[in-house]
Amino acid sequence: MIPGKEIGSGSDAITVAPMNLRIQLETCKDELALIGKGDAHTPEERIRAALKIILACAQRNKPELTEAQLCEQLDSADVWPLMNWVFTKSGFREVPLAPSLPSQQADAT
Repeated sequence: MIPGKEIGSGSDAITVAPMNLRIQLETCKDELALIGKGDAHTPEERIRAALKIILACAQRNKPELTEAQLCEQLDSADVWPLMNWVFTKSGFREVPLAPSLPSQQADAT
C-alpha cells in the first residue's frame, strides 16, 4: 500500500497515492495540460480531467477501482482540495510570479 490521502470510510475507503511519472508522462499527460490551461476549458472538462488524474493515483493502490466507484466516495467539494494534495505530494508547487522590471523600478522610487 502506497501511503496517501484516504477518502471514504470503512471497507469502501480509497487511498489516493501521489502521482508517479507514468501518470504524469503517459496516462494523464493530456489531462494535466488541460488543467494547466486554467479558464481555457469548461468547469466540466476540468473536473473530468481531475477525476481521471485522481483515479489513476487511486489505482496505484487499487488497480480494479472504477471511475464510478471513485465518484461514489468523492464529494464534489473535495475534488480540487484533493487535486491540490496530489500536486503538492507529487512535487509540484505553486511558484509566485517574480515582479516585472517596471514594477521593481516603481517600488525603488
